[in-house]
Amino acid sequence: MKPKSALGHDGFVTKSSINSIKDEINCGKLQQLVCDLITKEPDLGVMVSFRFQKFIAMLHSICMSDEQRAMLDRHVCLTIWVPLIALARAHRDAWDDVLPEDLDSDSESATVTEAP
Repeated sequence: MKPKSALGHDGFVTKSSINSIKDEINCGKLQQLVCDLITKEPDLGVMVSFRFQKFIAMLHSICMSDEQRAMLDRHVCLTIWVPLIALARAHRDAWDDVLPEDLDSDSESATVTEAP
């Protein structure tokens, strides 16, 4: 994790992280990002998904064109999911020095060999 003075604020989410998420979304990976978040945080994902669907259902009851509805659906989706994805990444990054990179390399380093 970077020192606070390097960030210029106390927040965990950085501009580069937001830009990275925006780039992934522009490449069509929003659904994968949401699925990854729900896999890591299932209780949060279920609650947000439930509320999101209720909100979208309310929006669909308002009289507007299909184009307006699609645009509004996308904005609501991004407004809800992007902050959660950014916070989840920032949380992971904050623990990056503590958590193993992958389980295979961690288990190999934990293997103890007996001296002859």
